[in-house]
Amino acid sequence: MVTLTTLYGALYLAIHGPVARLAPRRIQSNADRFRTAQEALGGIKEVKVLGREAFFAGAFAKSAQEFTTVIARGQIIGSVPKYFLEAVAIGGILALLLSSLQQEGNGAEVVPLLALYAAAAYRLMPALQQIYTGVTNLKFCRDLILLLRDELANQPPQPPSPANPAERLELAHSFGLDGATFRYPRSETPVLNDVTL
Repeated sequence: MVTLTTLYGALYLAIHGPVARLAPRRIQSNADRFRTAQEALGGIKEVKVLGREAFFAGAFAKSAQEFTTVIARGQIIGSVPKYFLEAVAIGGILALLLSSLQQEGNGAEVVPLLALYAAAAYRLMPALQQIYTGVTNLKFCRDLILLLRDELANQPPQPPSPANPAERLELAHSFGLDGATFRYPRSETPVLNDVTL
């Protein structure tokens, strides 16, 4: 058990850096996906009229590809040690078996003990893998959890609900636009150009 735990700890320390580098990429690519979708759907009429579908589809595809790549790498990092450690455990048991057979010549006494160790390791591996995967996922999601914590901590207090929510707002004089221009952050061409209403 100590050997397996030590191996899992060593593997975690080895992948600690790559997982930490993936976390900010995950947040940024996911933010890019949602921003692109919001911009496209928020101005869907302008996008369709001006023929900007390809621009938004390309921007979304790029950020979605980055997001799925980062997620896949995180999942691979979390599951690969299982197979590596199973191979190490089986190899270690076989090495012990061959070593004891070579020294004693009779495996009748050693085989039951090694079978017991193999069964114990086989039963212990899933629990260690779950612990490893959980710790790796926490590391992978750490920046996201901290971002969420900060956003929730910085929320202004919510005002109490009005007694009469159906109260109508009245316009005092008029409402209008004078020379309004709007451009999406990553677009060269304005969607609205010098609009007056």
